[in-house]
Amino acid sequence: MKKGINGKVYNTDTAELVATYTDPRFGDDGRAVSEKLYRTKRGAFFLYGRGFVDPWGTVGWDGQYGYMGSNIIALTEQEAREWIEKRGIDPDEVEEFFQFDEA
Repeated sequence: MKKGINGKVYNTDTAELVATYTDPRFGDDGRAVSEKLYRTKRGAFFLYGRGFVDPWGTVGWDGQYGYMGSNIIALTEQEAREWIEKRGIDPDEVEEFFQFDEA
């Protein structure tokens, strides 16, 4: 997928995949999502996601059933770090992209 945001192009075909998160309910639950964090050649981070809920899909008229969609969202480095922590991704898996300090 390719998308222009604020004069910059984000492309899943040319960016480097950093991490992937798939909700265990994906495919079975209308609220579930699948997300991939990428870094462009110039070091910008972005998320590509698929799912039935905003910002990936569209919630249906009844507030429950939605429509599967996909989208790209630009992230700052701090937002990318927060996404990694929120999704429970092992810091060792992404140490090539981020510096994590020992507690």
